[in-house]
Amino acid sequence: MDFLKEFESIGDNCEFGMIQKLYGFDEGSLLKWARIPKIYQLINFLENDFKEFYLLDNISPKWDDMIEDTKYGLWFHSDLGSVMSENVRRWTLDDADARKQIYEVEYEKRTYLLKKFKNAIAENGKIFVYKMNALVEPSAIVRLHAALRRHGKANLLHVEQAAEGEACYRVAERGDGLWRSCLPRFAPYWPVTDYLPGAWEELCEEAYAAIRRSR
Repeated sequence: MDFLKEFESIGDNCEFGMIQKLYGFDEGSLLKWARIPKIYQLINFLENDFKEFYLLDNISPKWDDMIEDTKYGLWFHSDLGSVMSENVRRWTLDDADARKQIYEVEYEKRTYLLKKFKNAIAENGKIFVYKMNALVEPSAIVRLHAALRRHGKANLLHVEQAAEGEACYRVAERGDGLWRSCLPRFAPYWPVTDYLPGAWEELCEEAYAAIRRSR
């Protein structure tokens, strides 16, 4: 399964990251464990050249162990925990200085992973994987690929859930460096561990071979 390390997830959740971790490929990357509810949030992040990413004023509690960068709508796991209280999500730490100390550690980590992400795009080595459980307009995928290509000659693999009767795992090139394939099903958003055994592995093996032949 060494070919799995040639891929990097850019959303919309951590399903593909779970597959890589299963086989021991747990290298840190910016969006592997992120939640990106809408594709245009990711496009905006890329088109704006990552400006003002993860600034303190834009960090908001989103879930018990997740925060949102409200400038881009990207969710990240965080030690800045929060709880629901009187229908309002509130930080578990009341002390703003204590929260800032945690934030500063996480900001350093996120900026390191952002630099690594930009280098991965520029070096044209990784195959970037994007999936979403809901259908995504083809025009949005084309725009996402163009946004990636602002930063390097990136390959984008868009994975969809197969339509009824559609053959799965087959990889097709939709444009220069833009690829499409499908799975029988995705894991639900909860529990995300309920993925289809062997499906991502078969798809990625096919995709890796096809993209390598095209280079």
